Amino acid sequence: MPGITGYISITRGLPELPDVTSRLTRSLMHEPSYTVQPIPCPDECVAVIVNPGIDGMICGAAREVGAGVSLGFYGEFYDPECQAAPGGDAVAEILLRRYRELDEGLPRSLDGSYVIFIADDRRKKYQIFNDHYASRPVFYGTQGGRFYFSPEAKGVARMPGFDAGIDEDALVAFLINGNPLGERTFYKNVKPLPPGTVLTIEDGQLTRTESSRYAPCGDTIDRGEDYYVEGLSELL
Repeated sequence: MPGITGYISITRGLPELPDVTSRLTRSLMHEPSYTVQPIPCPDECVAVIVNPGIDGMICGAAREVGAGVSLGFYGEFYDPECQAAPGGDAVAEILLRRYRELDEGLPRSLDGSYVIFIADDRRKKYQIFNDHYASRPVFYGTQGGRFYFSPEAKGVARMPGFDAGIDEDALVAFLINGNPLGERTFYKNVKPLPPGTVLTIEDGQLTRTESSRYAPCGDTIDRGEDYYVEGLSELL
């Protein structure tokens, strides 16, 4: 599946994995049209875009050398400035400029269907985040001092030395409900990125925040269990 894949060394001083780009993309290159576009990153990080080759606007990468910031995206954005851009790399430049202006406010400012990766060299800060509906899949896992991410769960599970053990509870949930429940996959150490979520790695620490919450025909305020039981009872 197209998207962004890569790894970040949480533990400093780890050697670069041999043949790393091939290892990251091997399970994702499903069609002859797919190509790989690197996102410029510092030594402790590798990130690439698997481009489906069907639309020049669907992905892109940009780097501001003076600021030491790189950005890559896969998806689309609905604001007039991005829609008018001549290509994906130009869209990435727009997003990079907005990151420099808005910093942590960038995810909340966007309207689109996307996943974005940012490497901020000077701050030793890395982020990956998605839209409010998680319309572009991202899976992630941490193993051996490295944080891995991929548009497919097996793209993480197949990395060298990764513990790809099966989550038996997720298999049971699939048989009963038709899909694993919650933030689970069939691999016990691989998780899906929930909608509207920002994963940040800074100073060797992984944190997770929520940039938005999808609430069709409703609001994002938790009114308590009794409120929803009563409302459901009335509907029934």
